[in-house]
Amino acid sequence: MTALAMPPAVSRRQVWSAVGSMALCVAMLIAAEFMPVSLLTPIAADLHASQGMAGQAISISGLFAVVTSLLIASIAGRFDRRHVLMTLTGMMLALGLAGVVGMYGATALI
Repeated sequence: MTALAMPPAVSRRQVWSAVGSMALCVAMLIAAEFMPVSLLTPIAADLHASQGMAGQAISISGLFAVVTSLLIASIAGRFDRRHVLMTLTGMMLALGLAGVVGMYGATALI
C-alpha cells in the first residue's frame, strides 16, 4: 500500500500575503507603464523636444520590457519564486526612489 503525502497546510495569512504582494507588484507595474505616457507633453517640453521624439524615447522602454519578459522566465526559473519576486520588487522600488531623488533631490524623501 502506498502512503499519499499530504501537502503542508498553508495558513490564511500566507495566502493573503501572497495575494497582497502580487497586487502591489501589479499596481507598481501598471503605474510604471502608464505614467510616462500620461506625462508625454511635459516630458517633451522639459527636454525641448517634439512630442514625437519624446514618444519614441518612451517606446524604447517598451522594447526593453518585451526583451526582458522573454528572458526573465528562463533566468528566474532556476531560483525560488519568492526570492525572485522580492528582488524584482526591491529593484523597482530602488529605481523609483533613485528617480525621485534625481529629479527633486534628497529633500523629496523627507
